Amino acid sequence: MTDDQRRAFLLDGTRTGILATVRRDGRPHAAPIWFTLDGDDVIFTTGADTVKGRNLRRTGRALVVVDESTPPFDFVTVEGAVEISEDLDEMLRWATVLGGRYMGTLTYVIRDSYGFPVDDTLGGFGPPMRYLQTVCGAPRHAGGAHWFPDSVTVTVPFDQPA
Repeated sequence: MTDDQRRAFLLDGTRTGILATVRRDGRPHAAPIWFTLDGDDVIFTTGADTVKGRNLRRTGRALVVVDESTPPFDFVTVEGAVEISEDLDEMLRWATVLGGRYMGTLTYVIRDSYGFPVDDTLGGFGPPMRYLQTVCGAPRHAGGAHWFPDSVTVTVPFDQPA
């Protein structure tokens, strides 16, 4: 499979990836993830205190496999050292991209009681708020740390086999 074919396969549809990590006692751990690509890097988010998050921080390595469950049963494996980011702006950006990929892009227009659009505020009450796409079907506020207080963005660069 060429690099272009690999990228196309990974970005086709809404296939989930299976993230494999190693637990502290050496046992394997595998879990499905939503992912996307940034160039050749696989990007996903996870909770910092999940089994995945703890394993990634401890070992600094991951393997992601994505497969096609219908003939011809193709698959791609990506493995390598991980980069972990706790930058909330970066996390919001990637969570929005992932939500759009897997759930579809939703746009919200905040309206006042008369049905007129309200510009960046909730009917004039409270601080200015900007609403973005959503992952789970409800608008999320993009203005503070309550967005993803215990999550990280993980990048797994594609390592070409030697």
